[in-house]
Amino acid sequence: MQKRVEHTATVTRRSAVRLMAGGLAGALGAACGRREDADAEPPEEAQPEVPVVSDTMAAQPEQPAEPSSEFARMLQAGEVSSIRLIGDSITAGFLCDGYGPNTDMLIYDGPYGTFFETAYEVGCWANEFRAYATEHGVGSFVNAGISGAKMRWLAEDADAWIREGADVIFVMLGTNDAVYHTTDEYRDFAEAGLTAVEATCQHMVVLAPPDNAWTDYSVEMSQTDVEAVLRELCDVYGWCFVSMLEALALGTDEVNPDQCHPTTKGSHALWEHLREELGLA
Repeated sequence: MQKRVEHTATVTRRSAVRLMAGGLAGALGAACGRREDADAEPPEEAQPEVPVVSDTMAAQPEQPAEPSSEFARMLQAGEVSSIRLIGDSITAGFLCDGYGPNTDMLIYDGPYGTFFETAYEVGCWANEFRAYATEHGVGSFVNAGISGAKMRWLAEDADAWIREGADVIFVMLGTNDAVYHTTDEYRDFAEAGLTAVEATCQHMVVLAPPDNAWTDYSVEMSQTDVEAVLRELCDVYGWCFVSMLEALALGTDEVNPDQCHPTTKGSHALWEHLREELGLA
């Protein structure tokens, strides 16, 4: 056993010497620019590796997301050149920043008076919607929101409010009706008024108004009742329906002290809610 160990040690020392000598020679050759022996075969040139890409790994062009609402689809396709909003003081921007002055755009001329459009500078959801629509190719945008207006007005003389109409009409009415009318009366007004609107445009969007806790009035029906009526009618007729019932946080700075009309912050919350519900990027 002793001889075998000594032999192994000798071989190991000799191998180490040869490795050191070869490394020293290689280092000297590299430092002096020595060419390799002409008889030696040159090393094979390394070939670049070609990555293998499977069908599932191949880069695919990014596809635009499918619009989540008919209005979003129409807007994306360039089919909306005009929009009209029909609503009450919440649409008009009452008590929002800058409310007061109007434009010279006539929005209603009928049994209940003559009214003009809210100024474009008012900090309300309708004007935020206007800015968005204009950026997306809409040439005409009319905010026909009137303080104190009711669905009854639309039922009794829709033409006075629809006027020149639009490609897409949004209707949000019921807050004031709730003070004066029962659920059954409101259903009759809504069915008549919304049917008249739908017949004059390419697409109609029905909005259930935000909830409130009136401090100035007692009510005949709640905004939950209003929403239920509008949802039912939209289901029956196939109209587009968006609920704004829970878009405002009552008792916060999103609502004025009357617990009905949104502040500018609250009106912005209405726009963000509508934008999300319609899938507007």
